[in-house]
Amino acid sequence: MKPWLLVSPANRGLGLATARHLLSTTPHPLLATSRSTAESNLRAALLKDLPASTCSRLITVTGVDVTDEASVEEAARVARERFPPAEFRLGVGVVLPGVLTVEKSVGQVDYERALWSFRVNTLGPLLLAKHFLGFLPRESHRLDSPSLPLQASLLLTAARLGSTSDNRLGGWPTYRASKAGVISLARTLDHEVRRASGDAAMVVAYHPGTVKTEFSRDFWGSVGGAGGSLLEDGVAAESLGDEVLP
Repeated sequence: MKPWLLVSPANRGLGLATARHLLSTTPHPLLATSRSTAESNLRAALLKDLPASTCSRLITVTGVDVTDEASVEEAARVARERFPPAEFRLGVGVVLPGVLTVEKSVGQVDYERALWSFRVNTLGPLLLAKHFLGFLPRESHRLDSPSLPLQASLLLTAARLGSTSDNRLGGWPTYRASKAGVISLARTLDHEVRRASGDAAMVVAYHPGTVKTEFSRDFWGSVGGAGGSLLEDGVAAESLGDEVLP
């Protein structure tokens, strides 16, 4: 089976860096999504400093708003049309929707903002999984690619703050809970995938570290000092690639 790749969303930050890393290190077609970025602008960002003659033909761009299931379903239709399942299977999928809601204590929780966080951070990956898990290889399929591992993967971006065992300070209740949900989802979905795929595919929750993007701008100073772990998006994308590429 021929592999294809998914990065959702891929228009900025770690998503953009990850999509560019996959384009530069594998020869496989990529489905890149964005909620609002124009296709031409996203293509230009993806192709910056890459060989356009080679990479441009690999890119398919489609819109996805993870709070609108119809748009996720339409993206899956585009994928099915572009990558017919009889010939193609999803080799690597990277799911990154996220918003950051910060509360120092439970008294600062705003219901509407908290609800939006769960819709994006937790239900967003769930809806993407609902419509894209079926593209992963089945037990009888094997990906034909030396640039990808034999085991296909769907990565759901989690966060260390979503860890229950590592929660030593409290705070940030909405963000913590929404990312804890992602970790639980990944475990649950992995069981479901393995029933259909055996060891041909897996679902994992992935903590990319604190990445220097607009998403984390307000907290650069607290993690980027001496001995800090603030990562440039390109470095974080390479680290992610190390987890899913041979």
